[in-house]
Amino acid sequence: MGQRLHRAGQLRAAGYTADQVHRMLRSGALTAVRRGAYVEGARPEDAALHHELLVRAAVAELDGSAVVSHVSAAVVHGLAVWSLPLDRVQVTRNRSRSGARRGSRVHVHSAPLADDELVVVDGVVCTGLARTVVDLAREVPFEQAVVCADAALRAGLERPALDAALRRARGWPGVPAARRAAAFADGGSESVGESRSRVAIALAGLPAPQCSGPSASGGRRPTRTSGWSRQRTVGEFDGKVKYGRLLKPGQDAGEVVYAEKLREDAIRDEGWQVVRWTWLDLRDFGPTAARIRARFCDDMSARGHRRPPVHTAHHVHGGSLVCTGGDRRVHDPDGMCTNAARLRLRPARLRPARPGRGAAAGQRFRPARRAAARRRGPRRRAPPRGPGTRRPPARR
Repeated sequence: MGQRLHRAGQLRAAGYTADQVHRMLRSGALTAVRRGAYVEGARPEDAALHHELLVRAAVAELDGSAVVSHVSAAVVHGLAVWSLPLDRVQVTRNRSRSGARRGSRVHVHSAPLADDELVVVDGVVCTGLARTVVDLAREVPFEQAVVCADAALRAGLERPALDAALRRARGWPGVPAARRAAAFADGGSESVGESRSRVAIALAGLPAPQCSGPSASGGRRPTRTSGWSRQRTVGEFDGKVKYGRLLKPGQDAGEVVYAEKLREDAIRDEGWQVVRWTWLDLRDFGPTAARIRARFCDDMSARGHRRPPVHTAHHVHGGSLVCTGGDRRVHDPDGMCTNAARLRLRPARLRPARPGRGAAAGQRFRPARRAAARRRGPRRRAPPRGPGTRRPPARR
């Protein structure tokens, strides 16, 4: 950690009076992290570094039964966290039921903790990588959970340890969601953008990218998040962190961009197509998914294959992956749509098209028909006929 945390008791023991501390606060020499905890200089701009200071300040005020957990443990481990609130410090007490509370600064969870699930990182007792990923994935959305799980696998978390943590949490709230995120996680994603790209690609209905791709520029290969060897298409997420990671000592950023351009030209010379996207494209991945599908179709046309109908959209509704294009069971010979097996989503059942009516006219979602029948209510039945009763008039 770059900045050292000073507590009020330590400052008093060092000979500083309360007036001197107030003067240093007004002058900017000290900055209050929370009540009774200060850092030298300004508060760190990075949200994760600031949250780590909050964690260290809160741990001193808690009893020994509380250990740092959830998103706070992820920050202490140095894992990437994306789009998660960092205003509260999260800890867990080793209790089965009672003891949980949610305050303005500290969120205390109550759950069983085993000794082998605890580690010490820079003097802070927190949950291990496997337990941290499971606890976080049980409560946060799928995309944020995948980002954290990918970072944990990159940091050295092994699959057997993650599977054991999932089995130990069996029956807890949110464990099915944690299993889906753990099954989808991949340590080959090198950044938050690449993890989010894999989620966006899967939800768009595209096949999962593979590691295979053309070798160019001295055997270098494209990133693992985006390569479709069957369609001879390479897709890459472009972020500022990527080019900074490729910088060598004494090398300029312009040289890295120029080297990337030469690598892309070499990939195209081998007959592959390249699609790139940025952070802004991840907010709405639909246009980028359409560009990827267009590259798939262009490659099929170049190989002399008949161009299949393009699946225009996939969306998640009620736990099902719904395809609004053609029937992928019939019109998906080259795997242009994912089967969503890694997301554990159940595809909606489509009825076959009626002859002569077209695929769009014949498709009817059975869940939608059942919902419409429930809204109409039970069908009216004619009263039983007997002596002295007349047949009701037919409806017009």
